[in-house]
Amino acid sequence: MEIQLTRFLCETRFQGQPMGTRHFAKVCEALSSADQGETIHLDFGGAEVLTGSWISAMLIQLLRWAANPEIELFFVLCNIQDNDFIDELGYVANHARVVFLVASGNASSASAIVVGPLEPGQRETLSAVVKAGQVTGAELERLYSASSVKATAWNNRLKDLHNKRLLKRNKLGREQVYRPVVPEISCDG
Repeated sequence: MEIQLTRFLCETRFQGQPMGTRHFAKVCEALSSADQGETIHLDFGGAEVLTGSWISAMLIQLLRWAANPEIELFFVLCNIQDNDFIDELGYVANHARVVFLVASGNASSASAIVVGPLEPGQRETLSAVVKAGQVTGAELERLYSASSVKATAWNNRLKDLHNKRLLKRNKLGREQVYRPVVPEISCDG
């Protein structure tokens, strides 16, 4: 599903907490028809302003809402070419300890960058999942047997990355199988 925010919200300036709160409610309503586990592309094409207060009131609340097991949605932000917008997303993400997936281009993009803080172990795990395409914690232990990281630690990292909305998961027998939200994910630095 794709939501072109400037068209859907009839705005080009995304600023302020009150506006962000109103937009959060509208976007949640639009997402009521989304399937559980679906990836939602939020298209910022045509946006002129994007402020931290709007990001906090809208995007961070949206991420928290989407992580609810009954809702279980994933987001990729698209068409954010303005470096100031990326900087603002990064500032808010670091402060709130969340991450955003930002696509390199439009909604059809198969690659994205992570904007926000990831611990070194989480970065290592994300890279391993992207390389494998789909994996379990036990498989990561086997693939990286030279590492001192055991399956339980891999599983904890995988769960953390899922909670951050970077990995999707499904149950296969007794194991959780994880895969990236988009095929190629890299960290912003």
